[in-house]
Amino acid sequence: MNKLWRNLIGIPLMTMCLASVLGVSSVASDYYAPITNTTNGSNLSSSLHTLITNTHTTKLSYANVWTAYKTTDTFPGTPIIWDTYSEYLYTYGTDQTGSSGYTGEGDNYNREHTVPQSWFGKASPMVADVFHILATDGKVNGMRSNYPYGEVDTSTYTSGNGGKLGSSKLSGYNGTVFEPIDEYKGDIARGYMYMAIRYSDQLSSWTVGEAQKIFTGSYPYLTSYAMDLFTKWSHLDPVSDKEIIRNDAIEDVQGNRNPFIDHPEWIDTIWTNSYKDTDSNTKYSTQNVISAINTLTQSSSSEDVYRAYAKYCRLNTKDKSLVTNVSTLFSLVESKANSTIDLDTYWNEIIARNTIDSLDQTKVDHVISLIDALPEVVTLSIEEDILNIESSYSALTASEKIKVTNYSILQEKRAELNTLMKDINTFRETSTKASMKFNYDVTETASSDTVTYTLVSNTNELKVGDVIVIAASDANYALSTTQNTNNRGQTAITKESNTITFGDDVEFITLESGALENTFALKTSSGYLYAASSSSNVLKTQDEIDDNASWAMDYSNGNGTIKAQGTNSRNNLKYNSSAKIFSCYASGQQAVQIYKKTSGKGTTIDISNAYIRFGGGISKSTYQGLLTLGEDVSFGVSLSKDGMNYTDYLANPVYVDSIGAKLENVNGNYVQYSVLIPANEVDYTTLVYAKCYVKIDGLKYYMQISNFSLHTLAQYYIQNKATLGISDEVALALGEF
Repeated sequence: MNKLWRNLIGIPLMTMCLASVLGVSSVASDYYAPITNTTNGSNLSSSLHTLITNTHTTKLSYANVWTAYKTTDTFPGTPIIWDTYSEYLYTYGTDQTGSSGYTGEGDNYNREHTVPQSWFGKASPMVADVFHILATDGKVNGMRSNYPYGEVDTSTYTSGNGGKLGSSKLSGYNGTVFEPIDEYKGDIARGYMYMAIRYSDQLSSWTVGEAQKIFTGSYPYLTSYAMDLFTKWSHLDPVSDKEIIRNDAIEDVQGNRNPFIDHPEWIDTIWTNSYKDTDSNTKYSTQNVISAINTLTQSSSSEDVYRAYAKYCRLNTKDKSLVTNVSTLFSLVESKANSTIDLDTYWNEIIARNTIDSLDQTKVDHVISLIDALPEVVTLSIEEDILNIESSYSALTASEKIKVTNYSILQEKRAELNTLMKDINTFRETSTKASMKFNYDVTETASSDTVTYTLVSNTNELKVGDVIVIAASDANYALSTTQNTNNRGQTAITKESNTITFGDDVEFITLESGALENTFALKTSSGYLYAASSSSNVLKTQDEIDDNASWAMDYSNGNGTIKAQGTNSRNNLKYNSSAKIFSCYASGQQAVQIYKKTSGKGTTIDISNAYIRFGGGISKSTYQGLLTLGEDVSFGVSLSKDGMNYTDYLANPVYVDSIGAKLENVNGNYVQYSVLIPANEVDYTTLVYAKCYVKIDGLKYYMQISNFSLHTLAQYYIQNKATLGISDEVALALGEF
């Protein structure tokens, strides 16, 4: 993997305690200028030893390591420790402890010498060289003790985040080893490589414990076991964003850098191996992070916000760009930490430094020129220009984005435009509403003194308000007024052609709208019929209309089914010829027929002047704010029957007390407007698409679109008649639609 950091700008880690602006450190091209021979491993290791020793200008005291953690081992912009060994959120300073003071994981953090200090006799400067001293959970640090790193065969201890202690499974070392989780293996490996080169002139004196199982006093300074393990881990877990941030911060406190973070390709030159880079196996995925952010709100706890942020920070570099809602996260983190660091800019630069991508200067120059062309004074007319520039900027690679030197101007213009468009955006978030208006006349008719009930051939012959009789299909019996405990009784009828005659105890059923679309409620003299059980064959009555009392009817040529739509599975209304009853069954039994009242007294409904009304409502303050945005401001509704070709209708806004109010009030706190569209019978089922608009000096802005037909509106009113206070007579009239 060839990553050249020359000529790139670096950024030191900032926390809420350190700075009010994003700082810049120098991963300057001249830091590695003395390194001229990068092809010979021995020469390269010697040159690097000289460089990182000479630039190690500040030798920290052991106590100073705690202070260094403020910048080296916290999540950027927060006081939260970035722990390699656990998932706990420790607060810098507050939760630190020494070598004791903990009883279990999650108690506190301390200083973990990845190279055990006993190996080099706690000598300086190794004892306080932050490159190999990580802030980690105290308990896990204690369990790791002075054991070497390795890969575990059988574990005797597993930490909360998956680190393992146990017997080594790799050849070259057969003792106890500690294995960290995959996403930090490369970090630890490159730390060991730094220690091998930085202290190559002292390694021969490191004789305590297992030191000589890892280090050797001559080139290549790592034993065969350690060289194979750490080159493997370095490729398994390539340079992370954490290491780049930490490298910058450590340079600030002790003067030198870890060259194997800046130039990981030099690892293969010094320690020959056959491993190839793979994506690090991180604990969290992009979707984990997106989901965590989606649960956050302004009222979320600091812990929840920091936990989601920790997951984001730990993603592989390329996966960070897939977190589409990261701006929400950054805003919340900045708020919780009282940080003035612009995390969006910060992470863009870190990601760019850890990404090998192409840089098309032509694209960069194009975006720069577009930003330069923006007018000095922001008006509504530049919204489209800003959207186009933002789209072009988003299409750039991370490296290209850094090159857009005037991006801050675009951000300023966007902020000004957002302020200007506050009321417009409120308008845009409002939904277009629909209602209906019509006149009707209900006339009672009497065609004959003799009542006739005729066989229903097809379902479309039925409508709300019809009176029916339910009869057995192959027997001369109809459903009677007798309600038994769990079923309905029968009564004798006479069938003649397609009509029936009957006695006094036949049940006359009035069709009403069911609770579900395209269903009927069957109203009897004692209540609404409903399917009452999933385990028994039961047909009962009740006072309310619910799903189990909503019946779907499917008839063709006089034959069909009546089926309740609720959760009770024995829901087919059938005739049981053996028991001589009507009840509900899952299957079997005799089908039923429907006979509808076709003469005698009834009603005739005449519909006239039917309209569908589309409009919208906004607050008085939003309305008045819109009026100030231009010289010529008007309101209206755009309508279409195909969702593509729209016609505009001007409307006159009026003040009202509440959205949907029927009466105007000049002192009202809301404003609404609408247009009425006439309809005739053939248009009852035609969808009309509508979107309210405000037109400001020729620029048009829309509310959310809606689409309705008179039929769908009527069905909504019928199904919600109780809530809406609609009378049975009006519901009957609505059934005509």
